[in-house]
Amino acid sequence: MKMRQKTWIIIFLIGFSVNRSYSQGLGIDTSSQHKSIVPPETIQEFWLEHRQLIDRVYYDDALAIYYDKDMPRRIKWIAPFTKNVWSYVLKTYGDLHGKSPDKHLYAIFHKDKYGGGHPFFYDNEDHGFRNGIDIGSSGQDAWEKPEGWNIDIICHEIIHLIEFVSHGKSGSPSRKWWSDSKIAEIINYDIYLNLGMHEDAARIYTNDLKKIDDFPAKGTSWMKNWFGPIYFNYGKTAVLTRYFKLLADHFEQDSNGKYLRDLTFGEFIHFWSGAAKADLKSQAILAFGWNDQWEKEWQLARRHFPHIGY
Repeated sequence: MKMRQKTWIIIFLIGFSVNRSYSQGLGIDTSSQHKSIVPPETIQEFWLEHRQLIDRVYYDDALAIYYDKDMPRRIKWIAPFTKNVWSYVLKTYGDLHGKSPDKHLYAIFHKDKYGGGHPFFYDNEDHGFRNGIDIGSSGQDAWEKPEGWNIDIICHEIIHLIEFVSHGKSGSPSRKWWSDSKIAEIINYDIYLNLGMHEDAARIYTNDLKKIDDFPAKGTSWMKNWFGPIYFNYGKTAVLTRYFKLLADHFEQDSNGKYLRDLTFGEFIHFWSGAAKADLKSQAILAFGWNDQWEKEWQLARRHFPHIGY
């Protein structure tokens, strides 16, 4: 065997060993991992107001976790929880990385700065063409326990990746209607339910049932009158996944898979009817009311997208 061949074999074995053993102590089984891009040990943030040098504290073939300097390294629940959520999302909604060679979710956590969170996507240079979430929390108990807001915000930001980059597409033509983000509420419920987190599923569902919004009409109860009935009556997880697949297969996009415009409200109801395999106009009237413009859009949507059947 030539020396160059021997050298490459040694490098591969060392890299594989490091990748398998890096997560010791975090309660994560990495035995089935395969060789992939290794996320950098540090990343210098350069987006929005973020200017932190963040450290990698965990990685595998699908996930990389980063903490800023103020995040206690003893907080170890974040990696296994995020891994479980991300694994379920990938299994359920398919690949969210398009043609990107880097298949990681970069999950960044801050303490006592940058309150709230935001997602970022592989098709945008603003975070270095990576998929990820960036979340900050403040206070003495920030990130201490896997409960309440701490876990909900991780799910919420991950769900934006389903919304914006599922099926190799780019953009959210539905965002005009569900804002930020009523779809996340029902998908979050579905995630907890399927991960066996029944108390948390009940907690957020009960809370979301009480919410009243002023979009797309005043007095709208999205969970009570729209997403809840659709989820429970028309296939649960399957109706959610079908919606995004129908958009990817039928809604207008450019040659790179970028959606060209927002859905009209009539199209929004039409595509959800296709996902439910049932005419949801009467449910929409109950949830949102109705008007002449929406009727016109709905009729046009049925003619424009005849392959969306129900």
